[in-house]
Amino acid sequence: MDKHVTALGILYLVFFVFALLTAALIFTIISATGAVSGDQHAFTMLAVIATIGAIYIVLIALPGLAVGIGLLKNQGWARILAIVVGILNLLSFPFGTMLGIYTLWVMTRPEIKAQFIDRYGPMG
Repeated sequence: MDKHVTALGILYLVFFVFALLTAALIFTIISATGAVSGDQHAFTMLAVIATIGAIYIVLIALPGLAVGIGLLKNQGWARILAIVVGILNLLSFPFGTMLGIYTLWVMTRPEIKAQFIDRYGPMG
């Protein structure tokens, strides 16, 4: 089961680094669209929308990145955070849903739960 925990950590890093790259791409495209329009008002509005969207995606990605790093470093807190983020990922169809299902399957296995409790205590 340790291989599943490692695989899950890598999947979280890949999934949420991709989310950060997507945020950068969206920000760039929306901001560039405003700049190309030549209209100052459109540029300002699109820059604000792009910034808010990028910040939102970054804030969503940070817990997922923390889970990936925590699982790869075998941190006790990562199991509980992975379960919480995994549940939230279920809403992000289709890839987030698959990641959420895999997360819940791995992190709720009795041997994984016991491993984390043995290693870090009942509070992880």
